[in-house]
Amino acid sequence: MGYDFWKAALIRAAHTFFQAFIAAIPSSAAVLSDVNWKLVVSAATLAAVISLAKSVIIGLPEVKLYDTLYDLDNDPFDEEDDFEEFDVDDEEGDE
Repeated sequence: MGYDFWKAALIRAAHTFFQAFIAAIPSSAAVLSDVNWKLVVSAATLAAVISLAKSVIIGLPEVKLYDTLYDLDNDPFDEEDDFEEFDVDDEEGDE
């Protein structure tokens, strides 16, 4: 897990934190002055920690597979194709 992985994981966790923060405000009170800020920050922090843990355990789609815990020999994002090459210009049956 290199620099690119941690950068992407922390950006994702920050996005999750702010989304949960904004979503928790109306759920804790109807008026902005009555918001339980400890509850809002606590819920947002928990969401960010879960996001970071999920990134470490499952991996991130925007980071190559070998930068995550799934360090497999078979990289599905490899640009080289392992398929047989077919000649497209080979026209059988044309007269």
